[in-house]
Amino acid sequence: FGLSPLKVDEWSAEGSVTPDRGRMTLSRFVIRSGASSIELAGSVADAPGSPEVHLTGTVSPMPIDVLKRFWPKFLAGDARKWVMQNVSGGEVLGGKVAVSLEPGELARMEAGAELAPEAVDVELDLANMSLTYIEKLPPILTGSAKMKVSGLIFSVDIPQAKIVLPSGQEIALSEGRYFIPDLRPDPQQAQITFKASSATATALELLDHEPLGYMQAVGMKPDAFGGTATGSFVLDMPMREDLKFSDVKMRGEARLDQVVASNV
Repeated sequence: FGLSPLKVDEWSAEGSVTPDRGRMTLSRFVIRSGASSIELAGSVADAPGSPEVHLTGTVSPMPIDVLKRFWPKFLAGDARKWVMQNVSGGEVLGGKVAVSLEPGELARMEAGAELAPEAVDVELDLANMSLTYIEKLPPILTGSAKMKVSGLIFSVDIPQAKIVLPSGQEIALSEGRYFIPDLRPDPQQAQITFKASSATATALELLDHEPLGYMQAVGMKPDAFGGTATGSFVLDMPMREDLKFSDVKMRGEARLDQVVASNV
């Protein structure tokens, strides 16, 4: 994904190992790069199928580019790939991690079984990200956001955000959510929902932007319209590295108020 190697300043563990029981108890495990760190404590024990794992810990504030390097491939793998490709800038304000897997539970999940929400519980507070949702469209610029992994569910909730068009005009977004209801399928299926409001001409400018081109298709120009526009929208897509515009299903509804049209 074009990321440079992470310089690790500290990678240490304190605890005990009981070889005859195949158990490792950690009073402290930390991986740190500069001021960015993840710290865990708990235990891991060998078991038929897959290990028994009970770990809790914290994530320090860090740039999201550092989080990408810390994020293990086995945790929400397709969501991780999407973040690597589509999220830039931004910062982690802090977070917590709790993993509670019973003996063989991970293997059963990989075979198709359910996973309880408390089995994997990750929460990260994020801010100031740039999100690419459809290639070539202007990115979503976020304020604060919260990322969660709860069992098999992955979500990022974004209360407020905006899209800045090439003209400099802005579309205000609210109640945004990036949601994967089940982390087991390959590829995983994701849904993006949000509400939007702007001047009508600004909304139409976005709809005319490549690769959409809806206004050009009907021979109209966005700046020919006045008034305001509000709406709610849903994007459904597979989590594929080679995602194409044709893979994205869009639906929604919009309301136009005080619309004025000229030279139409």
